[in-house]
Amino acid sequence: MNPATFFQSLEATLAQYPLAALLVAAVGGVLSTTTCPCTLPAGVGLVSYVGYRVESVGERARQRYGAALTLAFFVGLVLSLAALGTAAALLGRVLAQWGAAF
Repeated sequence: MNPATFFQSLEATLAQYPLAALLVAAVGGVLSTTTCPCTLPAGVGLVSYVGYRVESVGERARQRYGAALTLAFFVGLVLSLAALGTAAALLGRVLAQWGAAF
């Protein structure tokens, strides 16, 4: 199976199952955002900052707080990039309809 056939088959399958398409897009977005070389150092920096700021609490509470804050950071990052991607896709669709102008 060549890549073109694979993508045509995938496109046809996802067209029939929109919830599966949403799931594939969400998983792809999370994977690409959380493994991006630009966001990994930010997560590490956030964890170290949180660890520094909560020295007065116990080790276990500090770990939970750091994990929760880091998770919130990445969820916020994923949601904001998903919103930007959606906006770019909608703009691309509008511009594609104008075809001849561009």
